Amino acid sequence: MTKTNFLFLAFLVSGMASAVAQSFTQKDFQQLHGLSGAWKLTSRRGDLYEVWWLKKPDELGGVNYLVRGRDTLLQETIVLRWQKGRITYEPTTINQNGGLPVVFTLTSMENGLFVFENKMHDFPQRIVYPVPKDTLLNVYIEGPTPDGMRKIPFPYKRISRSGRTPSPEYTARKAAALQSPSVFQKEIEGQIPGRLVYQDSLITALYPLGGGQLPAHLLVIPNRRIPTLNDAKAEDADLLGHMILTARDLARQEGIAETGYRLAFNTNEDAGQSAFHLHLHLLGGARTGPMVDQRWRNIQRRLNDPDLPNSFEKRILGTWSGKGKAFGMAANITMSWEPDLQNNFLLLNYRMDMRDTSNQLQVFEGKAYYQPAESAGQFRATWFDSGGEMHPVEASYDGQILTANWGTPTTKLGRTLYRFVDDTTIEIVDYIQAKDGNWKEFNRNTVVKNSP
Repeated sequence: MTKTNFLFLAFLVSGMASAVAQSFTQKDFQQLHGLSGAWKLTSRRGDLYEVWWLKKPDELGGVNYLVRGRDTLLQETIVLRWQKGRITYEPTTINQNGGLPVVFTLTSMENGLFVFENKMHDFPQRIVYPVPKDTLLNVYIEGPTPDGMRKIPFPYKRISRSGRTPSPEYTARKAAALQSPSVFQKEIEGQIPGRLVYQDSLITALYPLGGGQLPAHLLVIPNRRIPTLNDAKAEDADLLGHMILTARDLARQEGIAETGYRLAFNTNEDAGQSAFHLHLHLLGGARTGPMVDQRWRNIQRRLNDPDLPNSFEKRILGTWSGKGKAFGMAANITMSWEPDLQNNFLLLNYRMDMRDTSNQLQVFEGKAYYQPAESAGQFRATWFDSGGEMHPVEASYDGQILTANWGTPTTKLGRTLYRFVDDTTIEIVDYIQAKDGNWKEFNRNTVVKNSP
């Protein structure tokens, strides 16, 4: 979904301006060192964690991630830094802004609050952190929305890694499982040959029961039962090394050695270990993103859901790309549609990388949150873009075309058509409504599906 040439150029000009902030000292920045450690808040979406560490005296690194059930989703990485009298807060959000940080600059330190601002950002435009003094960290963000100014609080509590214990339910389930034969025993004994990939006197490699989490997913298991990695002993070093090297060889056999793969031992509750016989996961065949990002898994789970309510999701979910023109410039276009964890909405991320006549790169990005409306095939959304635009969207899907009407009569009206040429190709056409009421086309491009 795009805008007019005028709006886009206005964004480019206004984006060059930056607020003039007062000068701050390195001593001022040292107050933020108190953020170091882990913070947590529990919400309806799940448990949100923010973890900070001191990289050097004038720089802090941070990460923000959501844990819901068995899923851990990286939300953003953050850098806090002091440089030449300027303190900046620089979050990089997954699948937004082309992987580049959005810079918020410290504008004040009044009443124990660090106020970071970026008036050019859609939402938020202000991020506020208190000086950390105790176990509470009452962060909030705020900015304009179509319904007026909005303030969202994040009441974090400091957590300690020490003194934590597994839940009683997990402890009881683990104890009961260890009283029974290993869940892999029949496969190790050759009673289920269909899952067998490799076996020798020390280890067995299997395909996971029920299918894997990626196109290539294998389990490498010691033939002798070791409940968890914590239970491995010094004399097991050769066995563990053999497991890892065998997994490497299997990655070559599966054709994923050069494109990349991941090896993982899950150990106990926080890591999601459910089979209490040590096993090494070999995962590959698709990009999994950062270590804790399982967004791909959420898409696959949604696509495999037998109760998926409409065909639109089955067709649109995934990543798309194409080459074309935008605003008269050559453009690379990327688009992704993802479900949220609760499947309450679909998230659209849209990006155009354009080259002008002097070969200078210009980037336009947008995102929208599509929620089902009352009738089948009807959606409501809110659109945000890097040109500073934010407006409501009413959309409908007729089995072949998603028609998204955006804007308001008091501002401007636009329309974007996503027409399925087939299940792997979409033609995207953008229109703007002229003063005479007619629709004027200003962009037409085609994208193809890269992955589900």
